[in-house]
Amino acid sequence: MKQILKSEPSVRFKAVDWTFEGMPASLSAEKMNAWFRSAWNGMRRLPYSDEDIAQAFGSIVALGVADFGPAIDPKVNEERFSNSFGSSLNVGFSYEDNSGSKGCTSRAAIGACLRADIADLPDPEHRHRAAGKIEELFKVVYNPALVCDFERFLDVFAHEIIPAQVLLERSSTLFNPARVKIFGNP
Repeated sequence: MKQILKSEPSVRFKAVDWTFEGMPASLSAEKMNAWFRSAWNGMRRLPYSDEDIAQAFGSIVALGVADFGPAIDPKVNEERFSNSFGSSLNVGFSYEDNSGSKGCTSRAAIGACLRADIADLPDPEHRHRAAGKIEELFKVVYNPALVCDFERFLDVFAHEIIPAQVLLERSSTLFNPARVKIFGNP
């Protein structure tokens, strides 16, 4: 993917149908093309780096091989995501216009993008939650602009959250983390 993007920078202005050879029997080339096309069309015109897009495609393959998907029990999906990325966290998020989606991220990745001063952010009566579980923090503060370092949040969104949405075949897949106004517990 990185080679394609480097050798032909104008490809980001085009819709692409992806072809695959030597696919494992567990993955359909048609399904993989649909997943890649969704991620490609959602990410290519946003200011994601070529590395971000390549990483997203790698994550799509990893989740596809793990059989992560929409018809699976949420607990099974959580386990399959965790096997690829580490302990998982189901997340929900929305834009200001109330369009929303759900996805997954690893606890380590979302924890690494939290602001260094996150424990001081909530008001004093809720500060104990900031030091606890991420789910508890998201009950108190759910604006990603307040909770996360944006560059790290962008990476998590591109590398894990977009691929999870794509494989979950969400009817509304959100690609732009800069527009996310609410983020946290689904």
